[in-house]
Amino acid sequence: MKPSEKLLASAFSQGYIFLPREFVKLLLQSVPCTSSSEEAAFFAHLLLGVNYKDCPYRVGGKEFVCRRGESYRSLEEWARCMRCSKSHVRTLLKKLIDKGYIERLSEEKYHRVTRLRVMEYDCWTGRSLKKDKPEQTQTPEEVDRLFEEFWEHYHSVTRMDKVNKYEARKEWVRLTPEERSLATGRASVYYGHLKNTRFCRQASGYISGKCFLNEYEDGFSEDVFD
Repeated sequence: MKPSEKLLASAFSQGYIFLPREFVKLLLQSVPCTSSSEEAAFFAHLLLGVNYKDCPYRVGGKEFVCRRGESYRSLEEWARCMRCSKSHVRTLLKKLIDKGYIERLSEEKYHRVTRLRVMEYDCWTGRSLKKDKPEQTQTPEEVDRLFEEFWEHYHSVTRMDKVNKYEARKEWVRLTPEERSLATGRASVYYGHLKNTRFCRQASGYISGKCFLNEYEDGFSEDVFD
């Protein structure tokens, strides 16, 4: 069992304490990453520095979704945050990766951005305390694939201009897996019940308004996807 797994296992038996972020930041300011507890301090910095919710992110003109528990930061940014050298950050990252605390997903070298993910982030933050009731989840790659599928299908049905994709993607990541399925599958149902197609919503508005949950009296069939 990796060190991270042992620590998480103890959390389920010994419980958690919840502290305000600002209070934890204040404590960490007095613990430089060159001390004997550097790995623990570094990991605490990472827990504070990664996203606590899914957010759109742009790197070099490209759009990404930075997931809950992930971070797009350069080594220089982490070094400034932790008041240590870039080489020391690199060494600590390797140690935490080897021990199973974090994983490196990719690196945009041209823009000097390192994409990190905290393993079992919901457990570390107390959001998922019961392993016997896992939430239905989708991988970031699957969410992106399903969005592109929705994007093409919705505009094929409505024949509207493909605009505001960034806003549509931002709303898409807020949906549950079930809602994403309905959003794509009921696009034709929504469009077929419009009394005037001039008032058809853009994809972003369709998603944010959850128009796929509209109820109609007739039995207009849904779109089927394998």
